[in-house]
Amino acid sequence: MSNFSTLFKISLILALLSSCGVKKNSEADLNNTNAYIKTMLSSKSCSTDSNSELETKIQSLEKKLKLIVVEKSERRFHKLKNKARPSQIEQVAFSKNIFEKRVSSLEEEINTSIENSTSTIKIREIRRKLQKLKIDLNRWSFHQCHLSNLIDNDNQEINDFIELESSMCGDKCENSIMSGVLISDSERREKTISVCSLFNRVSYCRVQYDVATIYNDENKFTQEIIKKARQYFNREVFGMIDSPLDIECVNGEKKEITIPIYQNENSASLMNAISENWKSNDIEIKYKLGNSGARLELVDEGLSRVQLDNMSTIYLNKNIMGVQRVKTIAHEFGHSLGFRDCYIEYFDLKRDEIVYYELERDKGNLMCSLEYGTNIPKKYLEKVVSKYCK
Repeated sequence: MSNFSTLFKISLILALLSSCGVKKNSEADLNNTNAYIKTMLSSKSCSTDSNSELETKIQSLEKKLKLIVVEKSERRFHKLKNKARPSQIEQVAFSKNIFEKRVSSLEEEINTSIENSTSTIKIREIRRKLQKLKIDLNRWSFHQCHLSNLIDNDNQEINDFIELESSMCGDKCENSIMSGVLISDSERREKTISVCSLFNRVSYCRVQYDVATIYNDENKFTQEIIKKARQYFNREVFGMIDSPLDIECVNGEKKEITIPIYQNENSASLMNAISENWKSNDIEIKYKLGNSGARLELVDEGLSRVQLDNMSTIYLNKNIMGVQRVKTIAHEFGHSLGFRDCYIEYFDLKRDEIVYYELERDKGNLMCSLEYGTNIPKKYLEKVVSKYCK
């Protein structure tokens, strides 16, 4: 069949599809249905002690860690350099098999350190890995009971977008989240169609891609989709949705932002976290105590969070202490203002894993990473000013 004949048929299909509006096709709907069935069954089988075996192994590693002896030849004092934030973001996958491998690897590292005395710096590094393992296992355990929440979103499309952009960034990969990603032509087609489906029907995207392929313009088409997707995700991921807080602003030499705070025994902690992290030279933050507004409540267990139907209330795990406590409160307050998490988290049905990584972790964005986040970027404060200081 000639290219002209093929192009004519594709163009005819394209014209028919273009009148159908934006909607996922029936195959995608079926896949989503199957996904929900699988995750609902997984959720029903979860329990608080479902990972007790892994938790027991981690507790054993904590005991072994105390047996490590510091080298005698080690200097008494060390000048520790500040650890640079990672410039690239590695994708992290959570599954029982992966956790077992991480536990095994860490156990081998600890046993080697016990047999051969090691440095204080090495012990600190092992302790950091162990703490990260505990945090990740807690996240995995929590989401085993909430897997459907990781499917009913656009996170897979975000992942496809990032892989596409990283695979085509060429000499500009220094800003890429997944530097050095290599994907095949078939994978590029699949991922381009996946991202394109955010704006058009899946069938429409397939035809568009195949038309571009006939003219050897598939890379150009993919670049156009990447450009549109970047604008889309910048709006959806870093955008600001409606907040339940009745925030006031007074324009002057400095923008005077007044935040309503629900007065209780935790009010001081909430205001301190806001003042420390949501600050700017151009903004003065004030508070109005009363019986409504941003509210901090402590809970005995579970992840710290705000609920979608009650975004003004922050639920903080009372076991979080120190700097991490302040950062967590500030992060959750960001949700009360209407900002989303900017990390990627979804359930990979093909691999039976929870996939997780953080956007803008290298920029120290506190809304993306509690571990590496150090500040609230200026663009968030600008959106608050834009919304309330009209």
